[in-house]
Amino acid sequence: MIMSAKYHILLLGGTGICGRIFTQAALEAGHTLTLYVRNPSKIPAELAANPNLHTIQEELGDEEGLKKAAACGADIFISLAGPTLMRREGTVSDQ
Repeated sequence: MIMSAKYHILLLGGTGICGRIFTQAALEAGHTLTLYVRNPSKIPAELAANPNLHTIQEELGDEEGLKKAAACGADIFISLAGPTLMRREGTVSDQ
């Protein structure tokens, strides 16, 4: 019998297209997720209702919010965060 490990994953960019697909797959696999998001209302209701999904609502550029996220107890950190449509904020290009 093969047993797969279950992880607590911290995900940046969980409300975008790729983030939603990843979140759904990870929850279906039994993982716990903490999503770092600007707008929790963008999380589909069926995902938001999952007891293994937690959110931290902050801006990507908020240092204190990122420190809070880093302290959430996650085993794995993944970023799928990208630029906001038609804006370059939060990307390497605005450095």
